[in-house]
Amino acid sequence: LVSGFIGLWSIYGFSANDIYAVGQNSDHSSAMIHFDGSNWKRVSLPSVGGLLTSIYGTSSNSVWAGGVNTLYHFNGTKWQRDSVLVSIPLNSFFQFTSFAKYNTGLYAVGFTIINNGLSENHYFFKQINSNFSAIDSAINTARSDYGLVLWGSPEGNLYGGDIGISKYNGSTWTNILQANNPIIDIYGTSDNNIFVTGNRVVYHYNGKDWKDITGKLSNNRTSLYTGVWTNGTEAFIVEQPLTGWPQKTVIWHGK
Repeated sequence: LVSGFIGLWSIYGFSANDIYAVGQNSDHSSAMIHFDGSNWKRVSLPSVGGLLTSIYGTSSNSVWAGGVNTLYHFNGTKWQRDSVLVSIPLNSFFQFTSFAKYNTGLYAVGFTIINNGLSENHYFFKQINSNFSAIDSAINTARSDYGLVLWGSPEGNLYGGDIGISKYNGSTWTNILQANNPIIDIYGTSDNNIFVTGNRVVYHYNGKDWKDITGKLSNNRTSLYTGVWTNGTEAFIVEQPLTGWPQKTVIWHGK
């Protein structure tokens, strides 16, 4: 167990004994913990950042963690603070929400609040010369195709999540799952084994159809399921119940 308040929002790993989870402390500063196969321990970060809502690595020596006006990178030796290269409207903020590898590139999505909170501007980024550059953006009137969460499959396909899941072919997005609530995370081991978590729901795709598996974790339909990671044998899912006191973050571990 890790002492002190930690609200977790995202989880990612490279093996069953090398897993990260990120979120916020009680003062809304960046929080990160690491699992070594036996215990969860806090990770010391180089500077105070905001809420972390996404973590992803192309290898155990290159890991990105992003959130509210905050971006960190791990180079295999130490964590460093990076720049958020986005024009942020006055009295607003920018938030990285997801990273994914697609073909040979690294992609990300995020958003800013605009029009005094009446709408959002969604961004679709590609890493170019070590910086994340926006290659598409959309004002959230009808919600963007790529949404706020990405996952790249080993087969080379890119998936995006919003109110459902869409698949990217390099130029256009096609909806493959329609959901009733916002999607928060996507992860899998192949195009035939995909987990999707969101507001009050968890889905699994077995290569043929999507199934709601929320009841296998909890009958609590008032939870946010904010993160998922699997290696094909084991799966970790982060749950944040929205009712009851004291509130707590739960990590479900399934085999």
